[in-house]
Amino acid sequence: MDLSETGLDAMSLSYNTDSSCSSLTASLTTPTPRSPSRPASDLILKIEKEMERMQLNSQDTLFEISKVLDKSSATTVATTQTLREFALELGEASDHAVKRAYSAMSIMEEIDRKMIIVYNARKRMKQISALLDVLEEKVDKI
Repeated sequence: MDLSETGLDAMSLSYNTDSSCSSLTASLTTPTPRSPSRPASDLILKIEKEMERMQLNSQDTLFEISKVLDKSSATTVATTQTLREFALELGEASDHAVKRAYSAMSIMEEIDRKMIIVYNARKRMKQISALLDVLEEKVDKI
């Protein structure tokens, strides 16, 4: 059964998948000339077919949305894993840097302890130099 058999024009039951359901409602409420030979059940069948088409379109749309969301969540998971791995690597690098800093501090403290001998020797050398200067002055006076 096509539209010419039922007396419906192409605009009375048009459904555009890009438009809202209001166009279908408006087209169904638009009065069309009824012929006495067309029973109301034909109109109901057309409406049911149109509703089935709308249902299929909405299922297709939901399927496409689901695919996009799945792809997005897969991308999000991959990004999260990459960021987690980066954070772990950064943590390990900072731990290593802290260990090296503590090691360097330990070496510096060891050097500082060993340098006490050098500092004390320098003090003694200054004292000896001062004593030699005093002794030299006394020798010059004689």
